Amino acid sequence: DGVGVDEKLSLRRVAVVEDFFDIIYSMHVETGPNGEQIRKHAGQKRTYKA
Repeated sequence: DGVGVDEKLSLRRVAVVEDFFDIIYSMHVETGPNGEQIRKHAGQKRTYKA
């Protein structure tokens, strides 16, 4: 593929459009012990962290 090992290790995982909603939702909502949806605060650092 022409990409060195060091370069592969430095590459970050990139979200595809189909997964974007699931990624953002999982950062802002968690499931409680009874299966209920609980909002949680996630600032920009947490939301956009790769």
